Amino acid sequence: MRDKSTMNAAEFIAACVFYGLVGMIWYRILLFRCLGTLTYAQSRLTLLLMLAVSALTGCFLLFRRRRNSRTVTVTLLLTFGLYTAAAYIEVLGKAVWVIMGVCVLLAAGCTVLVMTRPVRDGEERREILCRRLERCLFAAASLMAAGMAAIMAPLILRSVFGIDVFTPTAAALNADRGQGQTIEDNMDIVLLLQPDEWEGLEVREKLNVMQTIANIEARYLGLSNELNVGADELEGITLAQYNDATYTISIDLEHLENSPAGEVLDSCCHEAYHSYQHRLVEDYSAADTKDLFQYQDAAVYAQEFGQYIDGDDDPMAYYTQKCETDAREYAETAVLRYYTRISEYLGTDISDYLSAWDDGEDRGYTVTYEEDGQVYLHDSSGSVIAGPYPMIYEEGMICGGDGPCRYMGENGLTGYLSEDGSELTPPIYAEASSFRDRRARVREENGGVYYINTSGERISEDYADGSEYEHQGNYARVQCEDGTWGIIDSQGQLVFQGADSIEPLPEVTTLGSAVVDGRAVLFELNAFWDEPVSVIREYDEFCDISEVYSGAYAFVATEDGRWGVVDCQGDVIVPAEYVSIEDEDISDSDADSYMDQIVFICRKADGTCDVVGME
Repeated sequence: MRDKSTMNAAEFIAACVFYGLVGMIWYRILLFRCLGTLTYAQSRLTLLLMLAVSALTGCFLLFRRRRNSRTVTVTLLLTFGLYTAAAYIEVLGKAVWVIMGVCVLLAAGCTVLVMTRPVRDGEERREILCRRLERCLFAAASLMAAGMAAIMAPLILRSVFGIDVFTPTAAALNADRGQGQTIEDNMDIVLLLQPDEWEGLEVREKLNVMQTIANIEARYLGLSNELNVGADELEGITLAQYNDATYTISIDLEHLENSPAGEVLDSCCHEAYHSYQHRLVEDYSAADTKDLFQYQDAAVYAQEFGQYIDGDDDPMAYYTQKCETDAREYAETAVLRYYTRISEYLGTDISDYLSAWDDGEDRGYTVTYEEDGQVYLHDSSGSVIAGPYPMIYEEGMICGGDGPCRYMGENGLTGYLSEDGSELTPPIYAEASSFRDRRARVREENGGVYYINTSGERISEDYADGSEYEHQGNYARVQCEDGTWGIIDSQGQLVFQGADSIEPLPEVTTLGSAVVDGRAVLFELNAFWDEPVSVIREYDEFCDISEVYSGAYAFVATEDGRWGVVDCQGDVIVPAEYVSIEDEDISDSDADSYMDQIVFICRKADGTCDVVGME
C-alpha cells in the first residue's frame, strides 16, 4: 500500500496536541461532563489521557501510512466522541448503543469484504494481508469517528443555539390550553413522584413528569404563557434556572438524574413561581395606579429583576432576595401539596414520601435503655435491629441525621451502625464524630485524624488534627504533621496547605481567611472550578485576620495590635488604627442592601469612637 502520509510522526503528534487542546477548550464550554463518580479534575485528566493515547495509537498503529490532516480529525473525533458516549450514556441511552452498533456492523462488513478477497500465493501474501488489515482498521476508525460525530452533533447544536440538551416529549401547555391540567387529572403521572417509581425512570421519562408538573403549575398560577421544561449541564451549583425570554425551566442534568423526586419537584415549582413573578411585574409596569397594596411584592420583584444578583457573584445577597425567598417558600408548599394528594389517593402516610425527600426527617428509629444498662436500637416497626451496647448515640444518627449512627463497644471505643443495624465498622475509634454531609472525622487510639464515608471507607490520609467537613460538605480543615494547616476537598485531596492557621470555613458564602507565613490571607473556595482554593489577596501589613462574616468583611490586625476591616474584594475599608472594632447591624433602617446595614464602631486609644459604614 502506498504511503499517503503528509506528516512525519512528530508533526502528526504535534498536530493532535495542538488541535486537541483547542478542541478541549470548546468541548469544555459546550459538552464537558464528569464521568460517573469521578471528580471534575479526574474526568478532565481522563480525557487528556485519552487524547494522548489516541494520538500515539494513531501515529504508530492505525495511521502509520496515513499521517495527514484527515486522520488527525478522525483521531480527535473518535476520542471526544467516546468520552461523550461514556459521559452521557445513561441519559442518551439506546441512541448511543444503536449508533455504535451500526458502526461496528459496518466495520465488520467492510472487514469481511476486504479480507475475504482472494490472494495469490507467493512471497507478498503476508504483506498484502497486513496492508488490507491496516485499511480495515482505518475504515473502522473512520466509521466509528463518524458515529461519534453523529452523537455529538445534536448536543453541540443545542448548546450553541441555547436549547436544552434534553427535552421532554410531553407538550407544554399554558392556563388557556391547559384545561384539565390538574393533579387529579394527571394522577398517573404524579404518582411517578413516589421514590421507588422515580428511581426507575430514565431521564426523558423524568422530564415528561416535570413537564406535566409545569403544566399543572401554569394552570394553578394562572400563567398566560406556557412553561417549557428541559435538562442541561448548568454551571456551578445551580440546580435549575428560568429564562423568561423563552419561558423555559432548565434543570441541571446531574440533579435530574440523581436527586430524589421531591428535590427535583421543588426545583421545578421554584422556577415556575419565577414565571409568575415576571407576570406580576408586567401587570405592575402597565398599571396606572402603582401604589395599590396588591403591587407591593411586584414592585420589589421589578427592582430585583432589574438588578438581579447571581449566586456566583454574591451568594448571601442572592439567597436573601425577595424573589428567591418567596420562590423557595412557594416551592416548599407546592411539594407538600403534591405529596399530600398522593398520600390521600393511595391511603398512605405522607411522611413516607417526605422522609425520602429530606434525609433529615425522622425515619422512625428509636433507642431504648434497659435496666441492666444496655442500649438497643429499634426500627420503625419496633423490632430490635442492634444491641445490646453500652451506648448508642442518638444525635446525628440514621433516624434523623446524615448517615450511620455511632455506638460504643464493650472496649469503650466507638464504631458505626448501618441503617439495617449491622456494624458498619467495629468499635475502633477513640474519637468519632457524627456524620455530616456524608462524612465523619475519626481517630484510632494510636493514629492520626482521618475521614471516612458512609460506607466506612477511609477517604483521606492521617493528619495531626482536623475539623469536621464544612462549606456544605465540600471542604475540611486539617493540621499536617509539621504543624501547618491545610484544606482537603470532598475526596480527601489536599487543595490548600502551609497555613499557620485557618479560620472556620463558611457554609453558604465562598470567602475564607487564613494566616500564612505570618501574613493575613483572604481566599475563595471554588468547589466546582479548576482551582479549588484561590487566593484573593495576601497582606504584608497584617499578621492576623478573623473569619469572613456574611461573605462581606473580615477584621484584620497589625503586629502592634491595631485593628481594621477589609471587604470581600480584599480592599481595606477601615484602616488598621483602632484598639478594637465591633460590627453593628442596623437592619431597622432604610438601608437598600445588606452592605448598607452594617456599621463598625471603632474605638481609639483615647477612648473616643468612630462609626464607619461599609460603603
